[in-house]
Amino acid sequence: RLIICKKIYELIVLNHSKKYITKQLIIGIKEQVNWTTKIPKNDLDRINKKINEDTYKELIIKYFDVLFEILLKILKISQSGKTLNVKEFSEKLIKSGLNLNLKIDPLRFFIKDLIEFLKSEFKDFKIKRISKQELYYSKDCKECARCHKIKIHSKFLRRKGGSLESICKKCKQEIDAIRREMNKLYIIKEIYEGKSLKKCQRCNTDISKLPAIDFHHHTSKKTIEWSKYRHSNYKKTLKILEKDRVILLCANCHSKEQSSTFNQFEDVILKPNLFEYSAIEIRTLIFNTVKKRYPEKTSDTRSKIKYNIMLWIKKRYIIEGLYNGKCIGCGEVTAFYNLPSLIFHHNKFNQYKENIWRRIQTKEVEEIIRILKTEKCMCLCSNCHRLLHAPYFLKYIISFLKDDEKVKAKTSYEKLIRNVKNFSYKDRIIKDPLKLKFEYGEKWKKYMLNIYKYCKNKGDFHFNSLELIEVFQIGIHTINKTLKILLNRNLIQLINEKKPIRKGKLIIGQIPRLYRLTNLGITEAQELLV
Repeated sequence: RLIICKKIYELIVLNHSKKYITKQLIIGIKEQVNWTTKIPKNDLDRINKKINEDTYKELIIKYFDVLFEILLKILKISQSGKTLNVKEFSEKLIKSGLNLNLKIDPLRFFIKDLIEFLKSEFKDFKIKRISKQELYYSKDCKECARCHKIKIHSKFLRRKGGSLESICKKCKQEIDAIRREMNKLYIIKEIYEGKSLKKCQRCNTDISKLPAIDFHHHTSKKTIEWSKYRHSNYKKTLKILEKDRVILLCANCHSKEQSSTFNQFEDVILKPNLFEYSAIEIRTLIFNTVKKRYPEKTSDTRSKIKYNIMLWIKKRYIIEGLYNGKCIGCGEVTAFYNLPSLIFHHNKFNQYKENIWRRIQTKEVEEIIRILKTEKCMCLCSNCHRLLHAPYFLKYIISFLKDDEKVKAKTSYEKLIRNVKNFSYKDRIIKDPLKLKFEYGEKWKKYMLNIYKYCKNKGDFHFNSLELIEVFQIGIHTINKTLKILLNRNLIQLINEKKPIRKGKLIIGQIPRLYRLTNLGITEAQELLV
């Protein structure tokens, strides 16, 4: 496009008419004369095909005519020695219909590039842009056109041609964030023709907490991801979201909606007075609940579910012990009300980019608390966490809200900042509620306790290995290995060896070994319970 503009400009300077110039352009492109060699071959072939078709030929002639009118106006400004405001000039072009089928921003960038190109090609072309800022530039440093801070070149992105962007990476991120939230605001106001009431469908959180509002796909059909479309034209995104029948949810409700394990076992995880039970009692409660609800699933699948439940219980215990069981920011969301929405936020710079809980959840409670304190982490709900990481919202986007929404947004943000600044840890002794008091190599004690409890509930201290496989949901190899250790310690006694079951000469099965808890084993189990 710029090469064609250069040719048009040359012919305008020679006082040729519009018709003559368009005719020369078409002939030059068809015959591929010298000035067309700088145009990429693919683009040149595509224009040639369109010129040969009657439907496109008229459109191309109109396009060349519009370029002629734009360049004629630019030439007049250049000859008069006046300055040019690119934005105002672009708006005038759109009003007069000379927009080249472009909107205001793309047209403005094209005019800016066109002026710079003509300056580099023609020495006589002298035009000054009002919008052009006089910014500091050196071999190593450059001034940002937005924040006006002098930064090294690595802090700026590069264009395709290799030149540096006018604004730094930080300002670009902020502009992208503002554009993203503005798109979200327009969509929330217009989705379903305003019938969404501009608030969360579960807890009525409104757009005064705009960064915390999400689009949730409550059906299995999902053709759009907000992360991919959030910078696109909001009208196109709006149509796709309406087609997917999304609903508005705040970040707190959205996180709870997507926590499948928590929702299935909420009664166990949030059981009142759960931490008054011993570690063995909590583990047996989890074991029995999972076995009752999923009797058909394999032991491996059930063990994964049990492990996830224990992680949720660990998270609840830490939040209740270290942060009084609630969000530090708003003080409204508690662990008992919405545990999945509570997350750990680094108050200062964090070298780790991933979620801290994913990094430390497998460690022991004492170690987790030590890491949280050293890294200065605090417990926030998802809504407060989103607001804390969106300072641009209060600075720019709040002006687009109503007066009552503005007041609500400011008060909630001020409260959040105040509570975060005033937070301090309290000295408390916190022990792991799920940790069994067995040292390395003492796994047999766990099985000893479970055998004792099973026999006590049954009312008989006799048992066999097949019974234990069904009760503990573990393999025969682990059972035999544990029973051998208990036999060597005289905690159990072998009553009968295994006997084959015969049908004639064939062996069709076998009777398992029969064991009995000794008095020493019973007293050992009772001491462990205490």
